Amino acid sequence: MKRVDARRLRRAAVMALAGAALYMLADIPVQATHFLRFGSAVGIKNALPPVLGLLLGPAGTVGCAAGSVAGALVLGTPAPQMAGECLSVLVCGLGMWAGWFAGGGCQVLLKKPAEYRKYALLLAAASAAAGAVWYAAAGSGALALGVAYAAMGLLVDVPILILAGSIFCIEPVLPPGRVYVHQVTGCVTAQAGSIGAFNDLLEEKLLLTKKVNMKRLFELQNVVEEVALRVLAAVPDAAVEISVDCHDTCPVCFRYRGARFDPLKMRRDEDEVDLMSLKLIRHRALRASHAYSHGENTVRVVV
Repeated sequence: MKRVDARRLRRAAVMALAGAALYMLADIPVQATHFLRFGSAVGIKNALPPVLGLLLGPAGTVGCAAGSVAGALVLGTPAPQMAGECLSVLVCGLGMWAGWFAGGGCQVLLKKPAEYRKYALLLAAASAAAGAVWYAAAGSGALALGVAYAAMGLLVDVPILILAGSIFCIEPVLPPGRVYVHQVTGCVTAQAGSIGAFNDLLEEKLLLTKKVNMKRLFELQNVVEEVALRVLAAVPDAAVEISVDCHDTCPVCFRYRGARFDPLKMRRDEDEVDLMSLKLIRHRALRASHAYSHGENTVRVVV
């Protein structure tokens, strides 16, 4: 339990630092060069609280707020404006996150008209609330700030969210008690028939329910087989947990405990046959990555 909590805290800290760094990067150069003249709270940075709030949740939003305070201190922004910007960031980011997941669900997808309507209404409400908070703290400039949040949320954040949800399949931070539910989950081992049984499960859950066609099913089964075989050849006693989701793309996630082993890299003792398996994985994948933390390997392949 303590290890899980420490991992969550570490992840939240990383997301907060990333949010702060991105906010400062989008804020300080614009204000220092006077590129825009709509007030200290208006700029390219207004795109960050809605999108980071939706994807990274409270940690990303708090990071943006911290970045706004740090930027204000660097630039010598008056205290009322600094407070107003910080509060508006929190209201906008947390409002988008809480509103989107209030009705259930565990994904941020913009594919259907209803999802676009929901996003536009949430953005309008969050932008208005952010402008009201700014007005209460700093006075004039509330309309410009509200319009900036709405405009950047539509023009910049919509393409980012489409890429994040449908193409890169980023799992958003969910409210407490909510668990991300994958379309297919299972575990394969070195036991004979284990990989075949999981591939049969893919066919049952994805092909028979018409979530994928035969070509995509074959690609998924091929990736599962090649990655799992490489892992089990190097770590024979491993239990490889696999999860699969299918939207515009299909992310496949492999998790297994043990020493660090990256199946996406060729080892010195491997031959041409092993190289062919790597080529097959890379041919199928839009992107692939390996990470290792606290004794657990994680491989993600987007097909």
